[in-house]
Amino acid sequence: MNTVRTDKGADIRCARDAREALGNALEGLGHEELHAMYLDRENRILETRLVASGDAESVPISPAAVLARALALGAASVIIA
Repeated sequence: MNTVRTDKGADIRCARDAREALGNALEGLGHEELHAMYLDRENRILETRLVASGDAESVPISPAAVLARALALGAASVIIA
């Protein structure tokens, strides 16, 4: 899927930091989207990616795809939004 523009390398210490890093990516949509924010061991953003897009009520996801990307990046953690 698509990489979302975020401040690569920004520190994520709490939910507010993650929300601010995503910016307006999740606002005003007429459908559901699932984003994955991949972090390193020091909670810095490696990449934020649109994983799946659905209709107004649901979004089908593949946990294996999220995990595969985390492994490819060497991510220590993943935030799903």
